[in-house]
Amino acid sequence: TEKTLPIVNTGTGVLEIKDVQTSCGCTKAQFKNKHGLPVKSLKIPAGESADLFISVDPFRVPGFTSRKTCTLFTNDPENKAAQFDVLAAVDPEFEIEPEQLHLGVLNKGDKTDGTAILRQLTDGDFDVNAVRPGARAAETYTVALNPRPESEWRTPGKREWNIDIDLDSAGMGNGLFRDRLYVETNLE
Repeated sequence: TEKTLPIVNTGTGVLEIKDVQTSCGCTKAQFKNKHGLPVKSLKIPAGESADLFISVDPFRVPGFTSRKTCTLFTNDPENKAAQFDVLAAVDPEFEIEPEQLHLGVLNKGDKTDGTAILRQLTDGDFDVNAVRPGARAAETYTVALNPRPESEWRTPGKREWNIDIDLDSAGMGNGLFRDRLYVETNLE
């Protein structure tokens, strides 16, 4: 999606936008010159404005919500780096409940497990090709994907799977452990 945000120069001098940066590659912000070509710098005379075009690529957003920062680097002596948030919600094809699976506080060598439910939200064909553990999974936890019986589905005709996790803390260091799971589907 793309939105347009007018940047207004309310000062008495020329506002020079030297650069525009975003905190993630999923979000882009740019001005366009008089030929419609993208530019990251420009000058806005006093009392005038320029349109900043902001876009979010949902295929690059991990999960279904995005909160990124856009920064305008300017010649304004009072606000050399003006920042604002760019928020986006991606219409999900599935949900995972809970979104964060807490396995508790463990002593070294303890084993534990947990289950999250992956639910289809869209109509039509939907297959889960794989659920992969993240980079920190090596010898720490395993993940299994198991279809749930149709009698347990929340919505008839919308498939569900259990994501079963078994964790062994023997090889873990001290402190908080977090990792992501990656769900691969046949969806666009």
